[in-house]
Parts: sequence; structure tokens; C-alpha cells
Amino acid sequence: MTGARWGAGFAAVGRFVAEIEAAAAGKGPLRPSYVLVGDEVFLQDRCRAAVLRGFVPPDLRDYCLSDLDLAETSIFEVLDRAQTPSLMAPFQVIFVRNVKQLYSRGAKKDEFAALDRYFRSPNPQALLVFVADFLRIPSDARRMEMDDKNRFERLTETLGRHCGMVELARVSEEDAIRWTAAAAQEGGARMDPDATRQLVDALGADMMLISSELEKLLLYTLGLGRITLGDVETMVLAAKQRSLY
Repeated sequence: MTGARWGAGFAAVGRFVAEIEAAAAGKGPLRPSYVLVGDEVFLQDRCRAAVLRGFVPPDLRDYCLSDLDLAETSIFEVLDRAQTPSLMAPFQVIFVRNVKQLYSRGAKKDEFAALDRYFRSPNPQALLVFVADFLRIPSDARRMEMDDKNRFERLTETLGRHCGMVELARVSEEDAIRWTAAAAQEGGARMDPDATRQLVDALGADMMLISSELEKLLLYTLGLGRITLGDVETMVLAAKQRSLY
């Protein structure tokens, strides 16, 4: 899936993955933290997968990977964990969810002051990844709603001072079609253009659903090397129709 000009979301993920892969190979710097901005779960998962591939060995996963939620864990505890070297692993990765907690119920001056102190001298053996999925970035950023614009500006003024910002814009219909055709090809099947468009149209360019249904289609057409409109109608549209009843 190289050589094509992707929309903002895919392009941002491509840059992030390239940076993570270079750092993991010792060929580039790694920032102490990143913020995954936007509610496009499909793209979030691709970013997470890149971090896990690069910095979380499967045999050390229990010792070097943390998933923390700011609704349950304070940012002070998060930063304390980041500052504390792991006794069982040389490097640790900390994903931080519910970032909206930093932007609700008061100014959170103490919290942001603690973040500023940490990033003055971050632990080089730790990577913080904040998941800011409380705002939506449309495929055309010019159409972002005012509330989301304000949230994005606030993120940029605070976490954005220290972290790499990865803008996960919603995937456009054109990108969804392009990705689906390319993913089918990688899966060993050529997908007819009308089948690709029908799949994307039927699922409203929801990339998580498209990815899931494409896996089913690849299994359904295994060995045939082709996915047709009839296959989509049989496997996807018929299943969708049954779910309504």
C-alpha cells in the first residue's frame, strides 16, 4: 500500500509508524511521548500495533506494557510509573487513556505543572502514549466542529508542548475504498471495483467494520483469488439485512 497519496489520517499514521520503526532500529530519535488525537479507532490500533512491535517484546509484555486510565489513575501516578525503572524490562511503554480528564473539572494547574516537570527531564527508558479520543477530526479538517477545534487548541497548548501530535483524522470514503482494495490484494484476492465500493458504502466507511468484513470475505473466497459484488451481497449485505430483524 505504498506509492499512493493518502488522506490526512493515513498519512499521519504513516509518519508515526516510520518514526517508531526508525527509533526501534536505532536509526532515529524517539520522543518521550506522543498524543494520538482523534476518535478513529482503526488508526489508533495501527499506531498501537507499531509501538508494540517496536518496543514491547512478547515475552516481556507483562513487565514493560501498562494501560492506564485517567478516570482511575491520577496523572501523578502515571508520571511516577514512567519515572520508575522497571526491574524486569529495560524499557517500558505506557498508554494513557481518558485524557479528557485533564481538561475537565477545573484548571488542573497541579497536573500540568507535574507534566512540565517530568518533560524537563523525561526517563529515556520510557515512552508515554496519550490517547485523546474525546474529539473528532473529520477527513477534511476544515469541517471540524468548533468545540473540537477548541479542544484541539487546548491539547496543542498543553501536551503538544512536549509530545508528538499524531492527528488521526476520520478516513474518507476514497481512502476507505483504496485501503480495502489494497488490503484484499495483500490478502491474496483481487477485489472488483464495484464490490469494493459496495462494501464501503454499506458500512459507511467505518474502517473497523470494513476490516472485519474483509477478513470474512477473504475466507469466503479463499483459493478463488477474486472478490465479486455477489460475494459482498451474500456475506455483508445479507448479514446486515438479517441483523435488522
